[in-house]
Amino acid sequence: LLSTVILIQNPKNTFKVLAITSLCVQNDQDLEVISALIEKSHRIARKLEFKAVVAFGSKEIYSPFGYRKAKMFGLNFPIEFQEENCLVKELKRGSLFYMHGNVEYPKDFFSEET
Repeated sequence: LLSTVILIQNPKNTFKVLAITSLCVQNDQDLEVISALIEKSHRIARKLEFKAVVAFGSKEIYSPFGYRKAKMFGLNFPIEFQEENCLVKELKRGSLFYMHGNVEYPKDFFSEET
């Protein structure tokens, strides 16, 4: 559900954050299962001391879990998505204050090979 990406502020500072996979909800039962998985993932990520999670996808799915527009924090995604669907969630309050910059995904993140 989560994988590591790198958020670069500038050449002097590099922050590791997590990326959540794109999710699809077809019914209320799916929503319940996905909600439980997201909440558990956030708890584990906090215990591992990650500061944030990025997502690209439907704001209707992610906003109930505290995801907000990435542009509000000066974050730029490397892919062509509508600004409203490029999202980020702070896992620790105030952690995004200094993390503005480009979100860089590992090369294999978008690979279709399994």
